[in-house]
Amino acid sequence: MYSIKAGSVTIMNDQYIDDPFMMIDPELSLEENTAGKLTFGLTPQSVGYSLIQRMNTTLYFCCGNDILWEGRVITEETALDRTKTYTAEGALAYLNDTLQPLKSYNTTLKSYVRSLLKVHNDKVAADRKIELGEVTVEKSSKWVTNWDKTFDKVKEAVDEADAHMRIRSDGEHRYLDILKDYPRRSSQSVEFGKNLLDFTSTRDLSDLATVCVPLGKAKAKSSVAGQTEYLTCDPPYVINQAAVSNFGWIESKQQFDYIEKKSELKKAAENWLKDAKFDEMSIEGTAFDMKRLGLATDDLRLLDEVHFVCHPHGLDRYFPLTKVTLRPYEIDECEYEFGKSVSTKLTKINNATNNAIIQQITGKAVSYDTTFAGTATIETGESVAISTESVFDGMDVISYEVFLTPYSSTSKLYVSNKTLASFTVVGDTGTQFYWEIRNIAVAESSEET
Repeated sequence: MYSIKAGSVTIMNDQYIDDPFMMIDPELSLEENTAGKLTFGLTPQSVGYSLIQRMNTTLYFCCGNDILWEGRVITEETALDRTKTYTAEGALAYLNDTLQPLKSYNTTLKSYVRSLLKVHNDKVAADRKIELGEVTVEKSSKWVTNWDKTFDKVKEAVDEADAHMRIRSDGEHRYLDILKDYPRRSSQSVEFGKNLLDFTSTRDLSDLATVCVPLGKAKAKSSVAGQTEYLTCDPPYVINQAAVSNFGWIESKQQFDYIEKKSELKKAAENWLKDAKFDEMSIEGTAFDMKRLGLATDDLRLLDEVHFVCHPHGLDRYFPLTKVTLRPYEIDECEYEFGKSVSTKLTKINNATNNAIIQQITGKAVSYDTTFAGTATIETGESVAISTESVFDGMDVISYEVFLTPYSSTSKLYVSNKTLASFTVVGDTGTQFYWEIRNIAVAESSEET
């Protein structure tokens, strides 16, 4: 899947086991808005041993026929056994080779960067020129250069626009894209229990919330004199049960002044618990790239939006892939860092996926009906069975999901059995809870023509 070329000559291929095409610990590190770095070692028997010249030879790190990274060697170390260790920097660093003279600009970002690249390209050889590619940022401003490195001024402008840089290479030309949004939503997800091996998350936990108290539109009359009373849910708490299990009961009040219905207020709180509380989170994870196992899916690439799922930690979001470490010989040692999360309507995405799966299995087209809810109590024993026959009356239900909310923060509940006729909830005797049925897959009626 991965290969490395020196010019037009392949010097490493992870599918080959012959010594001439082997490297010592090749590792490519990519990070958003940086040049990236490639490190590797070669023995005297390696095909690339005598090919690489520091600062002159162009290296390409490829995935199949696609060039993921282009760069040049900047350091070379030789050991007593004549083994060489190399460090290479990415093509974006070519912009460090030139300086921008004293000049002021009052124009668009696109025009400004094009001018900077022209100054650079007029001075360097063809294999170090960088052309302006796709620009999706609409921004105008004033800029000044005063014998600064070209890279520093380009990055300064891109950072000011809160945009993303990407170098594309076809082996002959290099293009600098400046993108407002992330360029690709990967068809491959990273999921607990599938291809996620390990992860750590970093965020300021001082604002962590696992329970939301949503407040809707202010009522015309308050039950407490001198205080504004708002529309609330019943019960007033909306819970992310997975997050409560891991982090405990932590409440946060959220205002939704525009909402006048309890059902809409509850949905807004659920979305907030799912999405907003992870907005400033960054995640470092070790995962399998399922593409390397031969599956028909996208490989994981820098700046992809990736569906990250870890239900034990309450995570079900799209995150941008902002840092990647690839190790061609170690399929289980590739590392990925996901930055500030991207808001999205995950329910619609998941429903579309589930629809396709169900339709394949049953041969029936499906659609998602409304949500049903109710309350119950485990009066005796440790479980209670709740019938769905009246709920689903007249509906050709294929599947559904159950969500539980106990009225006590110390109570724990789970669904032990679920059929189309009923579901069974297990918990402590006397536990009162709120249940909700969602994501109901219903076979659509179709007439033959």
